Amino acid sequence: MVRPSQRTIKTNFLKKSGAALLVAAACLNPGSISRGEEAAKPETYDVLTAGSVSYTNVSVQTRTKTDLFFRHSTGFGNIKVKDLDRSTQLRLGYVIEDPKTNAPARTFTAPKVEIDPRFEELAEMIVWETREALAPIPRKYIYEAVGIFCFLYLLFCNCCRLLCRKSAHEAKFTGLVWLPIFKQIPLLKAAGMNAKWFLLNLLPPLMPFLFIVWCFKIARARGRGGLTGLLLLLPVTNIFAFLYLALSRGAGEAEEDDRADRGVITLYHDKHRPAA
Repeated sequence: MVRPSQRTIKTNFLKKSGAALLVAAACLNPGSISRGEEAAKPETYDVLTAGSVSYTNVSVQTRTKTDLFFRHSTGFGNIKVKDLDRSTQLRLGYVIEDPKTNAPARTFTAPKVEIDPRFEELAEMIVWETREALAPIPRKYIYEAVGIFCFLYLLFCNCCRLLCRKSAHEAKFTGLVWLPIFKQIPLLKAAGMNAKWFLLNLLPPLMPFLFIVWCFKIARARGRGGLTGLLLLLPVTNIFAFLYLALSRGAGEAEEDDRADRGVITLYHDKHRPAA
């Protein structure tokens, strides 16, 4: 009788131990074997259609994001995922993204205003030269110049107010004479012009035409002739003509003053002249 060797005994023991462990694992978790078999089993489909071509008895072998490799009744095949219809892609487990539309989103964007670089350079140069010119001047003189400018501006606004009050036409919105640009509205009304003429400021080529018409209109509204309107157009005489129209008295005002000096009492009352 031949006895088995020690090595053979160890080998048989390991085989029996491994088989016992597998049996024990199957008993503890009997669904693991079936899941392993299902995982190893390839996906099969009776019919798979890609475009105008249909395949039967399809067994999927490998899949990627863009391609699908499978085995069918007549051999092996490869198709693009994008060629499959939506339902087939979902059935194969692909995530379908909604196609992005090329239509632009309806959002309001302010128009971009591009400034000529030459104007930017000119503005920077003016600012720089102004700073260089004002640097050696003491601040006391700068403050005095600003004060004189403010005084002259207030004097000009007051003359505009007097011009509106003494005009033959009823001027509205007289308080706007103190504002830099909107003072034109009461001045236009004082000249008997429509306030819509103010919109011509938006068209710079027409601004000289507006000024010419206003000069003759305001001279007529103050009871003066065309010569005064012409003097308002000339560069130097326009200052004296403007002061003359604003500070002088009209024909009605002079007649009323003469009656007051002679002691004549009248029922006429000027709305612009305060009662004595």
